[in-house]
Amino acid sequence: MAERLVRRRASLVLLGHGDFLKLWSAQTISQLGSQISLLALPLAAIIVLGASAFEVALLGTLEFLPFLLFALPAGVWVDRLARRPILVLADLGRAAALASVPVAYLLDGLAMGQLYAVAFLVGTLTIFFDVAYQSYVPSLPRRSRPAGGGQCQAGGEPGRGAGGWPGAGRSDRGRAHRPLRHPARRR
Repeated sequence: MAERLVRRRASLVLLGHGDFLKLWSAQTISQLGSQISLLALPLAAIIVLGASAFEVALLGTLEFLPFLLFALPAGVWVDRLARRPILVLADLGRAAALASVPVAYLLDGLAMGQLYAVAFLVGTLTIFFDVAYQSYVPSLPRRSRPAGGGQCQAGGEPGRGAGGWPGAGRSDRGRAHRPLRHPARRR
C-alpha cells in the first residue's frame, strides 16, 4: 500500500515540472519514431526494393555502426556543448532523414544507397540524442529537477525490437524508489 502511494506521489510531482514533462514526452515520441524506423527501413528495402538478405543485414549494420565509431567522441562533444539544442537538432535531423524515404519513394527515386545513408545518419544522430538526454536531466536546476526523474526515463524508452525488453518501463523492478542517503542524515 505504501509503495503504491510513493509511486503515485512521484507521478503527481512529475506533472508539476514543465521542463521535465516536455523533455520526457518529446523523448517518448522520438523513441516511438525510432522503433518504427527499425522496422520500416528493412521492410522498405525488402518490399519496395527487393533487397537480398545481405543488403538488409548491411542496412542493420550501418544503423548500429555509429555506436562503435562515435559513442565516445559524442560523449565528449555533448559535455562541452549545450545539451538542449543537441536534443532538438538530433531529433529534427532524424525526422528529416526518415522523411526523405517516403519522399524519395513518391518521386520514384528510392534506392538502397539512400536507405544506407539514412540508416547511418539516424544511428549517428541517435547517439548524440541519447548521450545528451542522459546528461540533461541531472543538469536541470535543482528547483525544477523532479525527485523521481530516473523512474520515468526508463518508461519513455520502449525496448529494442518488436518484443521489447522484459520489464520495460519499470526501472525499479517493483520496489519503491529510495534515494541513497548518508546514515547520519536520516529523517
